[in-house]
Amino acid sequence: MLFRPLERVVRSERGSILLISMILVAVMTLLGAALFNLGVVDARWGIIGEVDYKALEVAQAGVERALHLLYLDICHGATDCTAPRPLCGWVTGATPCVSWADGDINGTAFPAVSTFTSLTLGSNDFSTAKLGEVAGTGSYTIKLRNLTVSEANANFSVPCQKNNVNSFCDNLMLVRATGTYTVGGIPTTRTIQVLARTQATQSLSSGGIVAGTAGQSIHGNVIIAGSVHALGCSSPPCFDLCLGGTSGVQNHYGGMPGAIRNLIPIPQMVCQPGNTSCTAANISTTGVETLGGIVRAAAPVNSPALSLSGNAYIGDKGYSSPSSPPNSNCGESGSAGCKPTIDALYIANGCQTADCSDNFVGASHIFSDNGLTNAYDVNPVPDFPALKGYSVTVGDTTYQNYACAGVAGCTDGSTQDFFGSHAYWASTAALGSGLQQLFTYWDSGGSAPADFNERITFVDPQSPPGTSPNKNACIQWVTTGNKLRFVRYTGGSCTTTPLSVVAGDTPPLIYLNRGGGNFNVGSSITYEGAAVIVARGTNWLSILTPGTMSLGSSPHLQIFAFLYSGAAMSIDKQTHVVGSAMARTFDMGTNVPNFWQVENPWLSFPPQPAPAQAYRVKPVPPWWRECVPATPADTAIKCWTGA
Repeated sequence: MLFRPLERVVRSERGSILLISMILVAVMTLLGAALFNLGVVDARWGIIGEVDYKALEVAQAGVERALHLLYLDICHGATDCTAPRPLCGWVTGATPCVSWADGDINGTAFPAVSTFTSLTLGSNDFSTAKLGEVAGTGSYTIKLRNLTVSEANANFSVPCQKNNVNSFCDNLMLVRATGTYTVGGIPTTRTIQVLARTQATQSLSSGGIVAGTAGQSIHGNVIIAGSVHALGCSSPPCFDLCLGGTSGVQNHYGGMPGAIRNLIPIPQMVCQPGNTSCTAANISTTGVETLGGIVRAAAPVNSPALSLSGNAYIGDKGYSSPSSPPNSNCGESGSAGCKPTIDALYIANGCQTADCSDNFVGASHIFSDNGLTNAYDVNPVPDFPALKGYSVTVGDTTYQNYACAGVAGCTDGSTQDFFGSHAYWASTAALGSGLQQLFTYWDSGGSAPADFNERITFVDPQSPPGTSPNKNACIQWVTTGNKLRFVRYTGGSCTTTPLSVVAGDTPPLIYLNRGGGNFNVGSSITYEGAAVIVARGTNWLSILTPGTMSLGSSPHLQIFAFLYSGAAMSIDKQTHVVGSAMARTFDMGTNVPNFWQVENPWLSFPPQPAPAQAYRVKPVPPWWRECVPATPADTAIKCWTGA
């Protein structure tokens, strides 16, 4: 009897196992379906992510296409760009020139306006085979926008070369590329905007210092104002840039003597990055002067390419506040100061370790707008330009050498040699003339000549070899003040008007082929007017020489020149060198000379020491931007306020 209740209980729970099993099956089915659905969603998100990424890559392809077209435009359609025209802002009148603000982009009409305008393209489509695993098609569109000088200075904190007929920049252009990738009829778009800039490369017109491939390309105790480009040493241990003591690289003319500053162009004012109170309207009082300084060193990789010891520095700390501007005395009344940081740093393969010891010694003394992690950005590393051993085309003639004056294996004045076949030869000066006495003074020193103003003749650089001299200029010597002047020859007589490349004059080509070929300059000589000089000796001060060059045998010497040495360049005293310089190695000594970068307006004849490309077109750091809506509710993409 006692078991009957239990039996009733057991009977009442019959079928519960089946019910539980069914519930478990249902739960497992739902979980399986959820997991399956999650997998499908995840796969879809993966596809969407890949499609989105491919749209970004298509947009980047559009950017690269635009940069190439801009390069072809500035190089007049030549991919090697070894015989370019000057930027239009460097010349006046009808002199042939190039610009991104001249109404034409590589043969396609393009008006210079302050609005984004579509650039007409040929093929801009990508097929599935070119874009990977997700079936679809892609295409891009390109829009360009010219910048005014004030926009470049205030909105982007960069200087620019102003066009000679309008207010736009020759060498800056906003590029906006929209990439579209379509899968199953549904398009995905991404938009990128960059600020493109053309710059002179390692040619004589590049400004700053260019060093070749040697153990310590640039070393010593020197203050460099401007850009530095070291092409790399062959193998460690070596440094491309090795500075000590109180030396450094700065991005402004702070500390320049007033006597020099009064003779050179004043740098543009820009708004220092981080100073939101600086605008185009008040930039004259809140901006900073800048030289657009960039430091590059190609090698060695994974071994310090840049060494700073003592108090040596590259750049200075950035902007803090309007009431505490950096380096406030730049020489301009009312100016907020000098731009402390350099614009960009590109060293070997970039900083790869926490303390950057793989590529830097003294990394804490480096202040750059783009940090320390950026690798050397010129690929392949360019050769050091040489006067001999590389062909150069001028006009319709190809020469085996740019200037092989006095170099073994060259025949001076032959069709092998561009310079020798076009220059005025010092050995042709009449015996006893002022010119002959001047060349003697240049070559071996001694007494300076009496006052004279004499004509020289040379061949237009565009004329073929064998052409009789068809250009005139005059060399004037003024005893009072020891002034050496290169002046115009007009109306059958020598004038006192200095030659000016900017005004369209062709500077005389002068080959110092007499005596030792030296070009000695005393501390009391001043110069005026444009000329290009090649000397054939060694251990002299010159404009272009395949040998060594020594600057500043006297303290406090001021040298205004654009200098090239195919070997070593040394500065022994507290010399001020104003211009640009190129040599395989620089020995700056210990007396703290100053090097002040002044961009060379142009050597009016086209060629540069081969094999240099005259221009490079690259995005300006840090102005790579993806254009996205400012808020989720916005329908228009936004990259730059005012664009």
